[in-house]
Amino acid sequence: MRRQSLVAAFALAYFAVQLTVPLVTALEHTSESPSDFSWDMFSYRVSCPTLVAGAVPDGERPQRIALDDLFARSAQLRRVLYPERIEALARYLCPKLQRDHSGHVQLRLWIECQFGPDEPPTPMTDRNRDYCATR
Repeated sequence: MRRQSLVAAFALAYFAVQLTVPLVTALEHTSESPSDFSWDMFSYRVSCPTLVAGAVPDGERPQRIALDDLFARSAQLRRVLYPERIEALARYLCPKLQRDHSGHVQLRLWIECQFGPDEPPTPMTDRNRDYCATR
């Protein structure tokens, strides 16, 4: 009887750990890497010294958009700083800007990122492009 209790306690503890660890990791994800840890374990973290977004409503003065306010963590913001994801960010922001300003709004993005400690910043966007213009 004692042996069965010991085996049952061990099995219960094992399954509790197997359920708790992934759950805690999913709820408290604090990774600061720009993408999955498994792929970026030894890579240099992307640094983006120039990160400017602006809305230019028709007939109004340009307004700066605080991209930091859109994301809960800096890691989430860094995940967006790749060309294909920048396009997705623009597709998200443009309808919101159009609603807020009731009319056409130009979205200008000026993002430069550094992909290595000794590399110069690389332009990630065309800062003269209107990202809300129909393509």
